[in-house]
Amino acid sequence: MAYISANYITISDHGDDAKVLLDVTSFSVTETNDLETVKTINPSRRAQGYQSGVHTFELALETKIRPVPEVDWRALLRTETEFTLQWQESSAADLFDGQTYVAISVRVSNVENSVDADGAAALSVSLMALDIQEG
Repeated sequence: MAYISANYITISDHGDDAKVLLDVTSFSVTETNDLETVKTINPSRRAQGYQSGVHTFELALETKIRPVPEVDWRALLRTETEFTLQWQESSAADLFDGQTYVAISVRVSNVENSVDADGAAALSVSLMALDIQEG
């Protein structure tokens, strides 16, 4: 089973050095293609094929709340700042055996306070990316 190690998620702005995100407690990536059936009027009254939709990349992370956060996610949301996010997918046996991915032109789409599994306050951040490439 592959998982994403929270220890290897980095964020970088254009021109800045990459910063490792240490406070991330969970991270997920969803890649979708809004595939639709082509509806036509025909004798069988059934769809005749598929039409590709818009390919989207949604990322979500949960981070610890600190007095001085490592990233001001709310400021990134307000200023609509684009950045790059990089992570490594690996197996539980070896943290360094996995593929590295880079999300391009990432923007924050939602920030909300939440409570993690241990009852501690956390910040849930939803992100959108224009593309994800293998690093």
